[in-house]
Amino acid sequence: MSHSAVLVSGGPDSAVLLHDLYARGERPLPIHLNLGELESPADAPRAAAQAAAVGAELHTIDLSQGLRDIYRKPLPAVLRAPMMCRVTEPFGSGVALSIVASVAASMGARTLYYGVHKGDTMFRDNCAEFFATLSRAISIDLGEDFAVLTPMLGMEKSEVFARGVELGVDLAATWSCTEGSTTHCGECLACGIRRRAFAGAGLVDTTEYAGLGRETPVAIV
Repeated sequence: MSHSAVLVSGGPDSAVLLHDLYARGERPLPIHLNLGELESPADAPRAAAQAAAVGAELHTIDLSQGLRDIYRKPLPAVLRAPMMCRVTEPFGSGVALSIVASVAASMGARTLYYGVHKGDTMFRDNCAEFFATLSRAISIDLGEDFAVLTPMLGMEKSEVFARGVELGVDLAATWSCTEGSTTHCGECLACGIRRRAFAGAGLVDTTEYAGLGRETPVAIV
């Protein structure tokens, strides 16, 4: 039984957080949330690969059909990544994180790590106050302390990438694109943020982008 859990999306930020926690001696349960997004088929195997890289088994929560039924939409968006290209549902991230926290708590965890970084504060819910309030609400229900922790919230994405390299994370093997393809498009907002993070960290980006190939230089803007 693990006393903590970490949300692993298949993206670079959660991959770095997972590896960082293991490097520090923690053994959180990796949890992947399938929300039925366009990028879900690409996310899932990469999340499993990151868990395997630290010798852990990925626990997947499949909410894809449930969210479609609840919101009566083919592609309801609840977390920050879909928000880049679609309108999110009210309190969507609260719903998603609460479900993950509930599952984690049922498995003995009392801490949930979430890999948001400084750039994610463009979204209202990605702030210390939100996570502290959510932690307090969960703790009241459990009758004991439960914390949603975001240790990278003060880091730029480029700093996260640099830390990933220090930890030996294969960042090119992670997924960011929101366009529902099997290859990064290189042009959506998520791909652009990914490319700028590589450039900002002074790293060669070996991700394959459709129409762009590999090792594409990116101007920092």
